[in-house]
Amino acid sequence: NLLTFARQAPSHREATNPRTLVERAITLVRHKLELQSIELAESYPDDTPPVMCDGAQIQQVVLVLLVNAADAMPQGGRLEVAIEIDPSGDYVLIRVRDTGMGIPAEVLPQIFDPFFTTKEDQQRTGLGLAVARSIVEQHGGDIVARSTPGEGTEFVISLPVAALAAAGVVK
Repeated sequence: NLLTFARQAPSHREATNPRTLVERAITLVRHKLELQSIELAESYPDDTPPVMCDGAQIQQVVLVLLVNAADAMPQGGRLEVAIEIDPSGDYVLIRVRDTGMGIPAEVLPQIFDPFFTTKEDQQRTGLGLAVARSIVEQHGGDIVARSTPGEGTEFVISLPVAALAAAGVVK
């Protein structure tokens, strides 16, 4: 089963507005957020450049982050989703920040490891963040996490703008 899971379908990449992907992922979790009394705050610039990506894969990454954030706030909280352009203009940043329980400092370095999970649910595989990091790196980007226990966690995805990816400057 793991080998089947690990096989990846051919990636179909095209210039895509990251806002569209983020909004689609939010649509999939909006009901869960409402049921848990999670306040959603969204912030997107009007002039976001497209990224060269497989839209379904990047949407999957955002969805993993949104679901994890909701899981970290079972009694409600605030979820902030933002898109920014880095100061150099070379990368689009997708930020997902929650006011959940946070991740202990000693655990933070392991969260992207395959099969690592802090969740007690026996159905959890510990593959969500590992797969997310793999997808982002295959797109020439990066994903980082910052967390303060008791205050929340922020994930930042950086993806190269489509013009750079097309020029071969990045993967």
